[in-house]
Amino acid sequence: MTNFIKKRLSLFIFLSSTLMAVLFFELSYLAVSQVITNEPEMVAKIEDALTKRFNLDQIEVSIPAYISIQYTKLEDDWKFDLDTKKVKIISITSNVEVLENNDESILVKAEGYLDQKKAPRLLDIAFSKNELRIKEWAEHVSKDVQIRIYLPQSFKKSLEINTVSGGIEIEKNFLDRIKLSSVSGNVSIEQNSVSAIEIETVSGNLAIEFAKQHVPYQFKINTLSGEITNSIKENYKAGKLISIKTVSGNVEID
Repeated sequence: MTNFIKKRLSLFIFLSSTLMAVLFFELSYLAVSQVITNEPEMVAKIEDALTKRFNLDQIEVSIPAYISIQYTKLEDDWKFDLDTKKVKIISITSNVEVLENNDESILVKAEGYLDQKKAPRLLDIAFSKNELRIKEWAEHVSKDVQIRIYLPQSFKKSLEINTVSGGIEIEKNFLDRIKLSSVSGNVSIEQNSVSAIEIETVSGNLAIEFAKQHVPYQFKINTLSGEITNSIKENYKAGKLISIKTVSGNVEID
């Protein structure tokens, strides 16, 4: 047998062994995940047995939290008065919708899945006279959360939304200022009567439609590669500040 054949054979054996090891690990991980999800009492017994077997009385033996998550599907809502200067929403993957509220209050609704061992409600919310902060929990606490916030026309203050991959949709509002930031989530604004608007994205697409005969006095958009479609031609008047910057994305003005 030549050296070349020996080397090829050794390489084949090594790759086969590696593949089998990876496959075994994946199957073991899947099996453990299923046991943890469906048999929590068995997991507790295994942890206790390991602690006693190896004399680990001073060390807590537990299965990693990201494996043992048990999500519960929930719907949640909060109601606040208008005595705050700003609404700020911080999202990672959650989609955010801003809608009109006929009631003179701020209404927040959410639906999704939550690990109730780690958090009591779907969102982390703090309210003060300076800011209503609405925040998505960290990874492995919640998932597939949809956020809807309802604002009355009388709430003429500031709205700030920061997302990573979650989309942003805003319908018919009369806010003083809107500031939006998204990495890859799409942004859609309809029937907008905001006074000043600023949007920054990396790759998310933007679609903006202003209410008839309205253009904000300050209109800034910065994007790296996202496409921008906006309707301002019929409404534009001299003296308005309009700034649109893009690196490789398309810009369409109707």
